[in-house]
Amino acid sequence: MISIPAQTKVLLSRFIVICLALLLVGCAQTSQDPQPSLTPVTQVLLTATYTAPLNPSSTSTPDQDPTDAPSPTASLTPSPTFSPSSVQDWGKRRIFFDVTEHSFGDKDYLGIFSLNLEEGTLTEVWEKGGQLLDVSPDYQRLLVSKDQNLYTVYTDGREVKLLADNLLSSSAQGARWVESSEKIVYIASEDDKTKLIKVNDDGKDPVILLDGNPVIIYSATSDRLVWGEGICNSFGGCTQSSVVWSDGQGNEIVTQQMDERQLLPCQTVSHFSYVEKDENDIYSLHLQPLQDPDEIIFWLAGTEYSDCAWSPDQKQVSVVTIDRGWYSGTVHLYRQLILDVKNREITLLPVRLGMAGNSYWSPDGDYLLFTGTENTDDHYQAVMRIINTKSLSINFLDENIDQKSSNYITVNHVFWLP
Repeated sequence: MISIPAQTKVLLSRFIVICLALLLVGCAQTSQDPQPSLTPVTQVLLTATYTAPLNPSSTSTPDQDPTDAPSPTASLTPSPTFSPSSVQDWGKRRIFFDVTEHSFGDKDYLGIFSLNLEEGTLTEVWEKGGQLLDVSPDYQRLLVSKDQNLYTVYTDGREVKLLADNLLSSSAQGARWVESSEKIVYIASEDDKTKLIKVNDDGKDPVILLDGNPVIIYSATSDRLVWGEGICNSFGGCTQSSVVWSDGQGNEIVTQQMDERQLLPCQTVSHFSYVEKDENDIYSLHLQPLQDPDEIIFWLAGTEYSDCAWSPDQKQVSVVTIDRGWYSGTVHLYRQLILDVKNREITLLPVRLGMAGNSYWSPDGDYLLFTGTENTDDHYQAVMRIINTKSLSINFLDENIDQKSSNYITVNHVFWLP
């Protein structure tokens, strides 16, 4: 028998173990399934979108806050050709607005103007007599009325086009562009009756949606219309009795009667907003989701509410309350506030905003523009102030808009443009 040294045996055994290990690894690799490609999964994630249902399922995810989900908004919604997020700073863009002079019940429309916020320059866009009603979804054109005539015109004054000659001129908001579309809805006045009509923005193919005595249009999307029902008198005033939500063809979905509630101007396709006074004369602000029985209620100081406006993301509401003397009726104080709907938080804005009772959000929600009227020793002056909602810094534009009169004067129908 051949004798093998002990050291050689150790080396040989180690060699055999290594060979067996390499053999096992090779077998495992040849029997393993190929690694699947990640490309299809990546494509699905990149193209996935969320579509909010018209009627939420009863099996919704627990603990989900409804304000986190996308919801319709009355704010200006751009067409696919333009996105507000493409604007770097809306505080340096343009403001379009109209001005009205009031004298013993008569209204004199002083024109439509554009203010360049970066340069501080004012430009007349439309002559005396015109009212600015809306801006097109692509921010290129204006919806303008003069008496009973309804027009579209480019922001630089080009291509004035007559859409209708039967507009209800006494309405506070008688026409709107349908969001993200080339349609316009307006209230027509014929034989002491009113109708809601949808028409292409070139004036063609008018369609009567309803004839239920509409007097104001709050919001218009492709599948929802929010409008007020009531009557208008021969003196140019309208009285509203209810708020109606309809589908895009004018079929009624929900109606809210006025009753003892004070209607607010910030009616949207998703919320009914009103003020209620209890037996102790305490006012409460109610934001009622149309598809949720639970109201959102805020109790705010003030003897009356002047205005409210939803932010573009529908998570905040700007509100203005007024303190008025119970005997003289004199206004003592305006309060401008921002309500965080999700967290039920209230932010009181600086008193330097002054006598500004109407608010308008920038399309990105970073700014709030307030307008109002202040009375000096010998004249009234329209005021315009912009506040940064994050830093709370204020830009005073009263002198830039330069609107003064011995009669009461107001800035109306304000829109942000790039």
